[in-house]
Amino acid sequence: MRHGRLVTGLSLLLGMGGPVAGEARLDLSGGFLPDPMTRTMTVTASLDAQAWVRGCRGFGPEAPALVVELSDPIAALRFGASGTGLAGLVIAGPDAVYRCALAQEGEAAFLRVDPQAAGPHAVWPLLSRRGDRAEVAVWVSELDGPTAAGLAVLNGSAPPAFGLLAFGGSLAERELVVSGDVSARDIDAACTGLIASGRPDVTVRTGTPVPALVFSVLSPSDTTLVVLSPSGVLHCGDDGNGWGPVLRAAPAEAGDWGVWVGHFETEGAPATLIVGRDAGAVEARLAEADNPFRGRRIASAVAVLEILMAERDLGRTLSYGRIESEGQMGFTLHEVVLRDPSGLHQPLEVAELRVQDLDLAGLAAIGVPERFSVGLHGIGYAALVAAGRARGWPPLPPLAGARTVSLDMGLAPVAGEGSRRDLSVDLRLDGRAGLGVRARLIWPEAPGPVDLEAMPIEAVTFDLRDTGFLNAVLTGAAASRGVDADDLIDGVVSALGGTFGPDTGLAALREALAKRAEPGALTVTLATDDPRGLEAVLADLETDPAAAGRLRFDARYTPMP
Repeated sequence: MRHGRLVTGLSLLLGMGGPVAGEARLDLSGGFLPDPMTRTMTVTASLDAQAWVRGCRGFGPEAPALVVELSDPIAALRFGASGTGLAGLVIAGPDAVYRCALAQEGEAAFLRVDPQAAGPHAVWPLLSRRGDRAEVAVWVSELDGPTAAGLAVLNGSAPPAFGLLAFGGSLAERELVVSGDVSARDIDAACTGLIASGRPDVTVRTGTPVPALVFSVLSPSDTTLVVLSPSGVLHCGDDGNGWGPVLRAAPAEAGDWGVWVGHFETEGAPATLIVGRDAGAVEARLAEADNPFRGRRIASAVAVLEILMAERDLGRTLSYGRIESEGQMGFTLHEVVLRDPSGLHQPLEVAELRVQDLDLAGLAAIGVPERFSVGLHGIGYAALVAAGRARGWPPLPPLAGARTVSLDMGLAPVAGEGSRRDLSVDLRLDGRAGLGVRARLIWPEAPGPVDLEAMPIEAVTFDLRDTGFLNAVLTGAAASRGVDADDLIDGVVSALGGTFGPDTGLAALREALAKRAEPGALTVTLATDDPRGLEAVLADLETDPAAAGRLRFDARYTPMP
């Protein structure tokens, strides 16, 4: 997921925990012994795994059960978990990408990621039901998984079912039909899905070595990937992003790469194999293919709603009593009900959902509107507290009286800055507090498809307008963890220092949070002049601490009368 570090930083700021504060810890370097390294722990299932990876199933603990800290990069690292009631495993690495591996029929869950960068790797074992408590064994290994017999079953040198794909550019695709009845776990315990034996689905040929190869699959069904390198190294992947499996091999040698697309009892489904040099380009292609608006004539905002209801099954999650048109570019839905399609959570009632200033031309041209405004108004605070409790969110303090919450989101061009857009989110608790988040996006100047989620961020500002609500939230979050609020703040600031660098103005944040009991407004801004955006600078920090000099961090607390 893109922008993961910024989301992690915001979560930490609000006391929601993150991949840097686990209950157990392993400090490892290459060639560690014993291998595998195993830790046993008791896990309480609380959070829905779909909050981390769409399509992942099961429930994990609020904080990582284990944090594996690598002192140096490792070519391949395998994670595994076993225990009664185990549903799967979620891993978040230093790249802030969350990966999921599911256990099948009560078996162990395995996940392999190549390569593994230095830094913290957070591990959440998943149980089948929320509230379950079980003892789970988690292990970490550098050892290769596939056996010689398993590789023989693959027969990667055989003619591929869907032909040879010569790769020499930046992106290539091949259509295929998913098939196979051999469990990929018989080849390697870290692999999932059913694949065809005896030949690859596609052979990808590279004439020269390249810095990286990224493989992914576009399909309406749940798919997996098995990739065999020219030198016989096996790579496996399941749910790597919101669309399907993603595998990255770096560096990528020249030669023939055998590719198998796996499935879970959906044989015969159409699929498209996508191969690229850059993960961002591959994910942009996936997002483009998943877009129902690009290249389409759209008459009104109401038509956009109709397309989503008919073609994206929006009716499973949203229903309403009546609709009121507000011209060509807007509408208001009244008596709205938002539902969890899994049925795990209670529906949430909203008085109205309002869409305004929707850029229909941008939707048709590039698949993303260049401006819009969406508001959810009249959400009952008590219902929101109950929904948060069911999802394992940090506890919200009880408030007397019938209070409502409103949420407004918008995207707008910046005056005089054709290559900048402001993305804003404003959450208001009537009469008590408000949280505003504004991100300045670097908009591409060249025409073509736009991936809003992958766009570079120049600056992000969090603005908490508060009359004591922040203090109540932090106090409740600290109590739920059995720590003092000041100790929680110290941990939050230290964790942010590990993410953003220790010399980026975090002392100002600590000082501002110390005033949390006073009614006021807390404003936090993180910015950079680097044209690649904050994500790129934060990625540089993993190997170059001096990159912190390209960040500007500001925090202040302004008392309110």
